[in-house]
Amino acid sequence: MEQETLDLELFHKYSKNENDFYETETNPMSPNLFYQLSMIIGFNKINGSTYKNYIDIWTKKYEKKLIN
Repeated sequence: MEQETLDLELFHKYSKNENDFYETETNPMSPNLFYQLSMIIGFNKINGSTYKNYIDIWTKKYEKKLIN
């Protein structure tokens, strides 16, 4: 399976609102936005080098919110 497809599956798995492409407590940023922001120096250091890494960081960051 292509990486783009895997990233979209992760987004759909965790996304409460698929029309919201920005990160919130209940919604991860979209893969397209993640890869656009990856061009900014230092972004991947904070948010993960891959979309899967980003989702892992995001779920830990908002873990309490996702449980409720």
